[in-house]
Amino acid sequence: MTMSDSSKKGWSLAFLLSAGVHGLLLLALITVVQWRTDAEYVYAELWAPEDMSSGTDTHGLAVKPEPRTPQPTPREARQEKLRQEQEREAQKAAQEEARKAELLKQREIRAQQLEQERLAKERLARQEARRLREERLAKEKARARRIQALKEEQERIELERKKALEEQERARRLAQERLAEEKRRAEEKQKAQEAARKAEEERLAKEAARKAEKERLAKIEAERKAAELAKQKAAEEAKRKAEEAKKRAAAERARKIARQKEIERQARLIREKELARLNAQLSGDRSGTKTGTPNNVQQSLTGAAAQRYNGRVIACIRPHIAYNIEGARPGQYVATYQVSVLPTGQQIGAAVLVKSSGLPAYDRAVQHAIARCNPFPPPEKGFNLPRSIILNFDPVEQQ
Repeated sequence: MTMSDSSKKGWSLAFLLSAGVHGLLLLALITVVQWRTDAEYVYAELWAPEDMSSGTDTHGLAVKPEPRTPQPTPREARQEKLRQEQEREAQKAAQEEARKAELLKQREIRAQQLEQERLAKERLARQEARRLREERLAKEKARARRIQALKEEQERIELERKKALEEQERARRLAQERLAEEKRRAEEKQKAQEAARKAEEERLAKEAARKAEKERLAKIEAERKAAELAKQKAAEEAKRKAEEAKKRAAAERARKIARQKEIERQARLIREKELARLNAQLSGDRSGTKTGTPNNVQQSLTGAAAQRYNGRVIACIRPHIAYNIEGARPGQYVATYQVSVLPTGQQIGAAVLVKSSGLPAYDRAVQHAIARCNPFPPPEKGFNLPRSIILNFDPVEQQ
């Protein structure tokens, strides 16, 4: 089973991060462990047997003093404590890196499982399409056979119908010959009836003309009233649509204002955190010596500069989002992520999902796209990158 490009890239990144952590651990151990090169002073007390004649020792020997345990100096105690703390920190960092590598491995395995499931579904879909195509061809063949049978049956019926028509034609000619005489005798009677019928038809035609004129006038009046009613309804419909358009525009403006307020609130929170961090740094540096030139001052990203930089970062990430949503409204599915970065723009760890869009697949696509835009583009000249960046992604804006 071959690994995808994203899987290879993930493993390469995990290997590089692991190598970096081990290098930092080795550097810390080398820095902490210092070989003592200072000269050590040893104090010794010499004891000799006392004179048996003048001493108080009944055995003729002096009592030996008890050996004293050497106590570590304060400097050695501090170094030992610092070494132990750094070893614990290194162990924690190694454990955290191993946990992250294991989590990344599990994610890659899950992605491979999902890819296998997708391929299996596509294979089943192709098999189902082939089965349906074969069934359709079989039905078409059966239908063609039925049509051929119907055609042959229709030809047989047509032949029988022609024979019946010929018989009917012969019978009709005989009947016409019999009726010709009867018709001749009935013509005179019919002429009289025709004259009476024509007179009646003329009377009915005049009556129908008067009735048609009256109906035409009534129809014209009805059409005029219908046109006025339609015009009135069209005006009311146009007024209703205009009101609905105003309501939609007002709702859209309200959504934009709410979204802008949310962006400003997040920017204000980021600015407050950054100011707190800078104040903490300034408070910690007041006891030291100030160095550097006044013209080399860097500012934090806030306000319009932060919004412009967020737009650049989103423009870097958005082309990598492989997910489309049809029929969504602006602001309906918005995913919010928090990304920790180094001053160089390199991402620290994976992006953290602050607010889900409600579509897990879209959230995962956005997280993969953020990982592919690494490092982030540099900020404008004169500004420092914040340690944490909040990014909002709307699939409607993506389209």
